[in-house]
Amino acid sequence: MKMGCFSILLLIIIAILIFNFPLFFIGVGIVVWGIYEFKQNKELKVKSKVIPAILTVGVLLSFTGCVATISSDDSSNKVVKNEVNQLVATEKVDKQVTSNLKEDEEKKKAEKAAAEKAAADKAVAEKAAADKAAAEKAAADKAAAEKAAADKAAAEKAAADKDAAEKAAADKDAAEKAAADKAAAEKAAADKAAAEKAAADKDAAEKAAADKAAAEKAAADKAAAEKAAAAPQREYFQNCTDLRGTYPSGVAQDHPAYQSKMDRDKDGWACE
Repeated sequence: MKMGCFSILLLIIIAILIFNFPLFFIGVGIVVWGIYEFKQNKELKVKSKVIPAILTVGVLLSFTGCVATISSDDSSNKVVKNEVNQLVATEKVDKQVTSNLKEDEEKKKAEKAAAEKAAADKAVAEKAAADKAAAEKAAADKAAAEKAAADKAAAEKAAADKDAAEKAAADKDAAEKAAADKAAAEKAAADKAAAEKAAADKDAAEKAAADKAAAEKAAADKAAAEKAAAAPQREYFQNCTDLRGTYPSGVAQDHPAYQSKMDRDKDGWACE
């Protein structure tokens, strides 16, 4: 109940003040409006020439209202005239503010259109860049795939060539080994045959030589036997004294009693 009475009393006081100081409160209202617009433009990050004008008009009207109220005791007509002048000035200011607001609105629209165009241009540029990057990536992927296929084909061909070369080398080695084994077998057979022939020839030669030697020995033995049979019996003496007892003049070299040990001067005559 107390709060309701207090509110009613406060409203009555404000109404009296507004009635007595209308121009001041109009100026205060304009200043509040200018502050509100300043905050809005600050949040939107937009610069405007209207706000300084609004604040200036509000301050001037408030100041003028104060001055007019103070000097109202001098002349009511002057006050009325001043109020009329102030209203005219306010109307002019309102027109100027309206014009400035319209200009500011058109500027905001132009800035918005420019921002939208810049965003559209950016989107187009980004899409073009993305399309170019995609095309380059597709080309790179295609080139990489073709290179991989070529490398694989080259590797397969190299492997096939290597296998073929290894098979050819193996076949050649096998053929050479077979030829070498055949040649070695043939050489071994030839060597064996030659060795057997040489052994046979050697055996034949040794047999022939042995037969010849045996024949020669038999012939020599026979000749010696015949010679021994034909030759006179040899006579043996111990020394020259014994020999001189039988042969006083000594004996010649062809005499059966001749011994070389008794021929000291080697003149072919013993115990001379």
